[in-house]
This record gives sequence, structure tokens and C-alpha cells, in this order.
Amino acid sequence: MTSNTLPLSTFMGAFNDPSPTSPSTVASHQQFLSHLDSQTSSLVHNHHHEHQPPSCQSVSPPAQAHDPNETDLERQRRISAEEDKRRRNTAASARFRIKKKLRDQEMERRAREQADRVNELEKKISQLELENKWLRNLLVEKKS
Repeated sequence: MTSNTLPLSTFMGAFNDPSPTSPSTVASHQQFLSHLDSQTSSLVHNHHHEHQPPSCQSVSPPAQAHDPNETDLERQRRISAEEDKRRRNTAASARFRIKKKLRDQEMERRAREQADRVNELEKKISQLELENKWLRNLLVEKKS
């Protein structure tokens, strides 16, 4: 990791915020996504790969048969390209999950707002029906 790397915990408080769309939370989410993009970008362009323990490495079958006459340098470049692709894919998946969570939180917030609006309108309907009934009774009394 680079020296300007911030710990993930710096941003995680925003995901537990009871008001996920408050300005500070949205800014935190956007700051986190920007930070994640910069970190994944540096991973993709960093050709000094750190060794991962076997438990962290995913084993995938080769996409195609490799040339047995392939030189060590070509093999290293191919492996490096495959690792870069895997890292980019992992980073893209992480960004997608975060953005999906933000979209879901926004949709839930809007659903709550709409439900609140429906309740307000139903109360207003009840009040207007009561007022209408009262005015009709008043009219009937004046006619009689």
C-alpha cells in the first residue's frame, strides 16, 4: 500500500449512519469511492506485486493453452497481466457492491418519504371529509 493510504475504518462509520443520505454521509461515501478508485488505480499500475499467501489467491484454470516455447519473460508478463486483470476485477466488484448499497439505501429513504407522504395525504383527506360533512350539515340546517 502507498503512504497516503487511509484505513478502511475511516470510512466505515458512514455505512452505519442511521441517516444514510445526510450530506455528511453522502460526502463520506463519495470520498470513500474516490479513495477506493485511487487505491485500485495504483494497484493496477504497480508492477511490484506483493506476494499473497496461497489461501488468498484464487485458482482459476488457464483460459487457453500456453505455448510451450514461451520464454520466462513472456510467461512473467502474461502472469502479471492476469494478476492485474484479477485485481482490477476485484476492485470493480468492490466498487459495484458499495454503489449498490448506496442505491439501495437511497431507494429505502425514498420509500420511507413516500410512505410518510401517503400518511399525510390520508390525514388531509379525513380532515377534508369531516369539514365537508360539517358544511353539508350546516347547509341543511339553514334550509330547514
